[in-house]
Amino acid sequence: MERNLLIALDDSRHSRLAAKYAGAFFASDQQVRFDLLNIQPPLSDFLVEEAKRKASARQKLDRLYRENTAHAKKILADVAEALKQSGIAEERIETHPLPYNQGKAKDILDFATRGRFDAIVLGRRGVSGWQDMLFGSVSNNIIQQSQVVPVWMVDGQPPSGKILVPVDGSSHSLRAVDHLAFILAGRQDNELVFFHVQPKLRQYCTIDFDSATAEPLEELVATGDRQCIDNFYGQAQKKLAEAGIGESQFEIKTSTGLSSVGSQIVKELESGRYQTVVMGRSGGSRNYFMGSVAQQVIGKATDCAVWIVP
Repeated sequence: MERNLLIALDDSRHSRLAAKYAGAFFASDQQVRFDLLNIQPPLSDFLVEEAKRKASARQKLDRLYRENTAHAKKILADVAEALKQSGIAEERIETHPLPYNQGKAKDILDFATRGRFDAIVLGRRGVSGWQDMLFGSVSNNIIQQSQVVPVWMVDGQPPSGKILVPVDGSSHSLRAVDHLAFILAGRQDNELVFFHVQPKLRQYCTIDFDSATAEPLEELVATGDRQCIDNFYGQAQKKLAEAGIGESQFEIKTSTGLSSVGSQIVKELESGRYQTVVMGRSGGSRNYFMGSVAQQVIGKATDCAVWIVP
């Protein structure tokens, strides 16, 4: 089954590393295609208006457009060549230098939606990535606004390693597993780790109960969670089996720590050799909404790719 990745590129090292990650991950998978996209810088509104009235302004505008197009083509050609050098056949690569239209994030999302791509691959910028996410970078806008297409945020140079799949038993987590199964269909070379953080009473109710009251409530939460997650694993295993991914390729880990869900996921990420994290953008509890868990993982994951599934 063919899968199509849209790799959004600029002239930064970060986007080139994102392309390198995708290339390494799928170099041997002949069913994966790579579409390289560069959105050119916006042209001055003043210059555009002047060009309607003055020939000199029109000439300057045309020259600037040609320069932007040539620069975009060079960026795309360089990355395409790097992918070919890594063993990816030329017919699996296509380049798209496009002019700026409504904004970089909107232009990338519109292109991805029209092309029905299976994922958008982006590079995260430097050590200030957490601050960038907070203050509305292009990458953050794409993650927040993508309603259909999963977004893969790549930081640094992820090593070869396992895939961490944080789950909470929700439909959002199941969609993440479904995306993962589709992307890895038929492959036998990946090791998956499902990671579940057992919820605490305070995640559902902020009232401070005395110990006598809290204890049975905590047990009730734990019992409900066990039933939910057992049912979830049954459905997840079925999706993986249908994609040709057997039980020998994955393991299940459970955390009972007291720290936040996001902190425990990050701790697991740091302690293991993980190349990729796959998770839903939202989850079954308020702690999983984007801006909390997913954003915390994106912000603190280093030398790792985070796949966010809407």
